[in-house]
Amino acid sequence: LSRLRRDVAAAARSKAGAVDEEDYSRQYNSMYRARLSGMRRRFRPGGDDDVRDVGRVIDLAEGDAAGGGAGQSSRVIGISIVEPCVGGDGGSDAHPPLRAETGAPSSIFLEDDSGRVQLEFPLGDEPLLVTGVVLRVRGRFVAGTGTLQVSQLEYPPVAPQPPLSPPMSDDAGKRYLMIISGLGCGGDTSSSLAAGLLEDYLCGHVGDPAEEGGRVVHVIVAGNGVAAGRAAEGGAELDAFLSALGASVTVDVVPGEHDPSNANWPVQPIHPCLLPVSGTYGTVRRCTNPYV
Repeated sequence: LSRLRRDVAAAARSKAGAVDEEDYSRQYNSMYRARLSGMRRRFRPGGDDDVRDVGRVIDLAEGDAAGGGAGQSSRVIGISIVEPCVGGDGGSDAHPPLRAETGAPSSIFLEDDSGRVQLEFPLGDEPLLVTGVVLRVRGRFVAGTGTLQVSQLEYPPVAPQPPLSPPMSDDAGKRYLMIISGLGCGGDTSSSLAAGLLEDYLCGHVGDPAEEGGRVVHVIVAGNGVAAGRAAEGGAELDAFLSALGASVTVDVVPGEHDPSNANWPVQPIHPCLLPVSGTYGTVRRCTNPYV
């Protein structure tokens, strides 16, 4: 049973983040500075007369202040580089999980191009922040300890979004992009069964060819195609899955947390030796993360 699949014109930019030659001397200070400068303008000016608005971290002085910058979360973590190599069956996770050391409190800093200052929050009120998030802090700077006692956090509003294109009036001409994440190949039976049903649906083995399955013109496997700790058997199962899809539709494979790829940023495409069959298909593209 074959399915007539609609086509769509698309530019392939799957190698936008590829690194041909590793050079760790490059720094991203200028990019971070431009990002902070652009997002700082989104904040509404403060209206309290008793609060001094500080433009840079280095200008903080004793008393109340409001300043903006990028949050940096710091926590003591531990990782064993020996454990995955001894007593294993060769199927250990590509990225061993990090564990927080007990008794080591986390620290949050506010940082800009002039310096950084540690933030102190009321007991039990410490927020969960991601390193690099831009925010404005209101609080009291204590010069004796060099810390900023936080009373309020403010995040920049979302940038203006372009209007969405009007929906297509012709249902027969609709085309779909499918995004898949967390296939977990090589994991439990339920993940394999779900991947098999999805394969049958996209390849036209089940359902009506006139349904949405035949209108899917592109598939993105958005990370974690391999189950945690199952790099060997999961890679073979993922390769078979991509080979079946590649015969019917174009596929982009983006590496995720558990996929066998490098851990530094940007994450490079999965090596072709790990996808010996599907990697030879012109319809299956191995992409970087971040993905463009």
